[in-house]
Amino acid sequence: MLRILRNVSVFFSKRCIVQNEKQKKYFPLWLQKHIVVFPNPIANEFIQNKKVFTNKEIRNIVAVGRLEKQKNYPMLIRAFSKIAQENNQIILRIYGEGSLYNDLYDYINKLKLNDRIILCGRTRNINQILQESDMYILSSDAEGMPNSLMEAMAIGLPCISTDCPTGPADLIENGMNGYLIPIQDEDALIQSMKKMIGNIDNAIEMGKRARVTIATRYTSNVSASNLLKFLESL
Repeated sequence: MLRILRNVSVFFSKRCIVQNEKQKKYFPLWLQKHIVVFPNPIANEFIQNKKVFTNKEIRNIVAVGRLEKQKNYPMLIRAFSKIAQENNQIILRIYGEGSLYNDLYDYINKLKLNDRIILCGRTRNINQILQESDMYILSSDAEGMPNSLMEAMAIGLPCISTDCPTGPADLIENGMNGYLIPIQDEDALIQSMKKMIGNIDNAIEMGKRARVTIATRYTSNVSASNLLKFLESL
C-alpha cells in the first residue's frame, strides 16, 4: 500500500528528488521522468582541510557509523585480523555507537585484537580524526547516502567501500578514486587493503582524486546552484 501511495504521489508531483541514481531506479520506468537526483552537499569544513601524509605509510585505518547489522563490522574486523597478522603497526579505529557494541567488543577480544581494534564511541570531531587517519573503509551492506564516506573523500583519504545500495557507486570509480568491492566480499576487502598498504603512492593519488570528485560535484555551492536552476525550471 505504501509503495502504491508513493508512486501515486510522485506521479502527481512536478518532480521528486532522490539522493542518488540507484534510488531513482527503485521507481518504475514510467515514473523516472518525474525524478531528479540531488545528493547531499558536503560541509565546507571538509573541503577546506586535507590529509597530509608525512610518513607515507598506512598505519591508522578508520571506519565511521552506527554499530548496527547493516554496517557489517564483523566482516571488517575479520579482514583487518588477516592484515594485522602481516603488519604489526596497523590499527583500526571504529567510531559510532549502537546495539552491537557488546557483541563487537567480545568478538574483538576473542580474536585477541583489543589493542589493535578500538571501538571509540561517538565523536564530535570527525574532521580532525579523518585528518589523523590514513585510510577509510565502509563495509556496509546498505546505506542511504554515506555522508562519512563523502567526508573521508573530501579530506583526501584513500577509501575502500562496498558497492552497497545506495550511494557509493555514485562516488567511487573503482581503481581511480578508491576501491569499490562487492558487498559481503571479505576476500575483496582484504585484497583492496593490501593494495593500498603495499602501494602508498597510488593510495595517496586515489585520495587526491577522491578529493577532486567531492570538491567539483558535492560542495554546498554547487548543490545550491543546481537546486536553484532546477526550481527555476519548474
